[in-house]
Amino acid sequence: QADERDTHGSLQVAVQTSKKYLTCRKTRRAVETIY
Repeated sequence: QADERDTHGSLQVAVQTSKKYLTCRKTRRAVETIY
């Protein structure tokens, strides 16, 4: 059970990181389009 919990936790972290990365890329692309 502990392993499953760790895997789930790391998976959530990976999802959050990818979301942040995607948001940053979207923002950068928008800024590049403006300027």
